[in-house]
Amino acid sequence: MSTRSTAERGKKIRDRYVQAHPLCEQCLKQGKTTPAEEVHHIIPLSKGGTHSTDNLMSLCQSCHNKIHHDLGDR
Repeated sequence: MSTRSTAERGKKIRDRYVQAHPLCEQCLKQGKTTPAEEVHHIIPLSKGGTHSTDNLMSLCQSCHNKIHHDLGDR
């Protein structure tokens, strides 16, 4: 599979997930309604995660950055 088709597939998955989950799932747990800007893989693809909906989470940029900071990724 080419890089372009992989990127296009990822964008389609992201777009479908955000359409179904338009608000940040972390903020919702705190009673806040914040638009989602990112789709996060709970288990990274590099560690065996998949694009299945049970491995995805809609997040605002702030929550996405916090998760990766807490994981030591960035």
